[in-house]
Amino acid sequence: MEKIEKFLIDSDILIDFLRGVQKSRDFLFELKNKAVLFISVVSIVEIYSGKDMTDSAEKQAVEDFFS
Repeated sequence: MEKIEKFLIDSDILIDFLRGVQKSRDFLFELKNKAVLFISVVSIVEIYSGKDMTDSAEKQAVEDFFS
């Protein structure tokens, strides 16, 4: 039976990804192709409580990312 790798992604990586930091984007895209990625409820709350969430475009980008 094949073992599936699983990773819990920290909010720092997610925030950098959403801000367009290429290193974080590359890291997540590489992991996505070989593992199952998880995001904790705590990380989701941290992202939604960020100062950028007052901008409707930023909020939409986050919602698109999580969907």
